[in-house]
Amino acid sequence: MKHLRFLITLTALTAGICLWAQKDMRWSENYGKSIAVFGGSFSIHKESDIAKNYWVEMLHLKLTNYGKGGAGFSNLTQAHNIQHEIDLACAPEKPQYDIYLLWASTNDFTKANSHIGTPDDYTEADGFDTTKLKTQCGGINYCIRKIYQKNPKAKILFLTSTKCFRRPNSGTNPFYKGTYGMNSFVEAQIACCNRWGIPYLNQFLDAPFNEYNKAVYIKKDNLHLTEDGYRALMNMQASFIATH
Repeated sequence: MKHLRFLITLTALTAGICLWAQKDMRWSENYGKSIAVFGGSFSIHKESDIAKNYWVEMLHLKLTNYGKGGAGFSNLTQAHNIQHEIDLACAPEKPQYDIYLLWASTNDFTKANSHIGTPDDYTEADGFDTTKLKTQCGGINYCIRKIYQKNPKAKILFLTSTKCFRRPNSGTNPFYKGTYGMNSFVEAQIACCNRWGIPYLNQFLDAPFNEYNKAVYIKKDNLHLTEDGYRALMNMQASFIATH
């Protein structure tokens, strides 16, 4: 009987350990690392804490957020943009972070609609032409270069834009054939990442948001995410960070 009780106790304890182990991702090489997040309102709205807190819990991350509402990669978006966020994070007095996460917004699409650019913008290919900083691609390349100048060993990860329901066809249709659709902006984001070998998560395609269920995931402004919207992203985001 004593042996039976011992076996039952041991089995329960083992099951408990297994359950506990599933609650985090300590197997990841990114477990316990420092991460800096850059982006627009999608990265800083209070609802986004649901996703970011989940990453922190699962990966035991030390998170610093530089995001600001209205920011995009192009320096045409507004006075504050993601280029400025990177400048702040890469200042001499700032620490080196293990991971730099670039979270693309919809602001390049909505505020600088014709300025997608090409993956060669602001690179050696054009002599680091500063006029190209007005394009989304030029801004992305600026950020990548600045990060590596600060920390050559940095790990850079990229979250693409999600759909933009303020422009239902050009902002949500992955097969849009017109000029300057949201799909074109996301394709350019991915092309920039591929140019430098930077891992990306395609949230434009992989997020389960569409015009039939947007009332659940998207706020009444037809742009920003509800708490359920961030819950729909947080698992894939955490898994992406853990495995790259």
